[in-house]
Amino acid sequence: MSLHSGTVNTRAALRHLLKLLAQRRPVKSSTDDPITTELDRFGDYLQNICGVAPQTNARRCKDVGALLANCFGAEPLVLSPLSVAQIDAFVATLIPRLRPASLRAGCNSLRSYFRFRALLGESTDALSASLPRVADWRHATLPKALSDAQLAAFLKAFDCSNPVELRDYAIARCLLDLGLRGDEVAHLTLQSVDWRNGTLTIGTSKSKRVQQLPLPVPAGEAIARYQGL
Repeated sequence: MSLHSGTVNTRAALRHLLKLLAQRRPVKSSTDDPITTELDRFGDYLQNICGVAPQTNARRCKDVGALLANCFGAEPLVLSPLSVAQIDAFVATLIPRLRPASLRAGCNSLRSYFRFRALLGESTDALSASLPRVADWRHATLPKALSDAQLAAFLKAFDCSNPVELRDYAIARCLLDLGLRGDEVAHLTLQSVDWRNGTLTIGTSKSKRVQQLPLPVPAGEAIARYQGL
């Protein structure tokens, strides 16, 4: 490497260092309350070590500040006496007033803070583990179809020793064997079945037309058992 290229690299590194120093927050005076001092330290960690965006930094500091105010007030911040029960109680206060996405973001903020305190020598594994994993139902999808084992378990769940269960079993067979919608099954009557021709008449459908469908044997047997009561 030439002397010129080394000088250029050194200048670039110094410019980057000066930029970081300019961005650092001024040292707070000893009169600041413990929570403010702690949030400044946490914010510096997020900015200079984790490189999070300013908006995310502010949000995490706000969430952590709420926890610290709830658990410590003006007392010294020592996490070792902090219990899982206190974390659970704090999260319980958030559930009624936050949407799932906001609650999930708040728990992530607390996990980030516990990682920060772990770097300082605190034992925070139990505290991190106590935070709930909030489901994101917006990205959840239903299975396209039940497996054979799941279908078998579903059909075995009916106790066909009483009329109500026999009726429900016949409804379930119509849903499974014919692929009918719930509204179509709800409007079926015993008169809908043509036993001689082995068909089922659907009078209420999405297309507003009367349809005749072949009656599968399992569905027909289930309806016959219910009819024979």
